[in-house]
Amino acid sequence: MALIDSFDWFNSETKQQFLQEGYVVSECENVDGLILWREQILRWFFNELCRKDYEIERSDPAKILNRIHEYIKPDQINDVRMSIYSKLTSASWSRPTFFSFAKFMLEEIVGNELAMQNRVNVNIMMPEDKGSNIPLHVDAHSGESPFQCVLWVPLTDVFQSKGMFLLPLKKNRIAVNHFKEWVIQGGREKVFEEIQDDLVWPNVPFGSFLLFSPTLIHGSVPNQSSETRWSFNARFKSLFSPYASEEKSLGTFYLPTSLMPATRLGLEYRPPQGLGK
Repeated sequence: MALIDSFDWFNSETKQQFLQEGYVVSECENVDGLILWREQILRWFFNELCRKDYEIERSDPAKILNRIHEYIKPDQINDVRMSIYSKLTSASWSRPTFFSFAKFMLEEIVGNELAMQNRVNVNIMMPEDKGSNIPLHVDAHSGESPFQCVLWVPLTDVFQSKGMFLLPLKKNRIAVNHFKEWVIQGGREKVFEEIQDDLVWPNVPFGSFLLFSPTLIHGSVPNQSSETRWSFNARFKSLFSPYASEEKSLGTFYLPTSLMPATRLGLEYRPPQGLGK
């Protein structure tokens, strides 16, 4: 290898896009795991929530997920969401499998010693369902670490109002400076009015994921499509980057994914008493 005068020898297009836009859409790195994840969600829904038999081999999972609103009423959606959330939280495979959907991307964008949110979040949005809508917000405004990234994985194809919106980084830097002013003038509706022409609505087909910065303005609007949206998300940050609060600290909100050997030995080390005095 020749002499090298820069540490930035691996400057990929993905890194550049993330630095320029604040988000990236990419193909799932464990599609087989995502398919099994989808099948397990459907089994829970039918076998345990609807008390009906569900056979994966005789079904079209994508079609059924898009039509979940034909099986339950809008006022049941939160109970369903919380039941699936609880089952995922109890499943030993949920966090490692979710991590595997974007492991190499996360290591490229965030780092190879990571802390992951201790639970995977669930969102289900039926057509015209305003109750499941997530209003415009900035995660870093509400106690989340600005050093994290949000991994967002849909179980159905998402697009336009069936998905979510983001304000790309260049426009976001300007808008964030006016955020408080606009909220005072007219609430979050005023913020949306000011930025709506600059928003992007990423297309994220099943088998893909969206990774974005918590410093971006983002959210969703009532689902105007004829299909139900299923999505899952969790936050990742570099293990030793600053934590925003005691509530969102390591051991409470975050848990390590893995530690490198040198880090393990370093954390175990205790210098002899009196050394250096």
